[in-house]
Amino acid sequence: MTPPVVPLGELCDVDRRGLRPDDPRAAQLPLLGLENVAPDTGALNFAADSRIGNGKSTSFRFDERHVLYAKLRPYLNKVATPEFAGRCSTELVPLLPRSNVDRDFLAYLLRRRETVTFVMSSVTGSRMPRADMKVLMSMRVPLPSLDE
Repeated sequence: MTPPVVPLGELCDVDRRGLRPDDPRAAQLPLLGLENVAPDTGALNFAADSRIGNGKSTSFRFDERHVLYAKLRPYLNKVATPEFAGRCSTELVPLLPRSNVDRDFLAYLLRRRETVTFVMSSVTGSRMPRADMKVLMSMRVPLPSLDE
């Protein structure tokens, strides 16, 4: 049976819960930047020098339920599935899978070459292209059952 095809926005929600740098909770959470996420695999590298390491800007909260999607320079294909709670620069967007969606499947969909091509067709900015999250959320993707 062929799985239904739905907009990505039916699989997850953009979860932009901001955390100000002066919030005492901010200092207790690790901070991820774009440079900490490896292209294609999403492996996290905390040894990477971070230009945001001092955390003087607003960041987004995330936890082990989220998939982090790099909206800046989407051709780099940076998609992470952290196993901890933390905060990330606003270059990374936390996506929260819905209850009927496996987080690893969502990460797989986001890392596909087809997704990169789709997103790159509508980026804004030439030097530092940014993904349009509305466009990403409109992308049609297969939604097999959780068993599959």
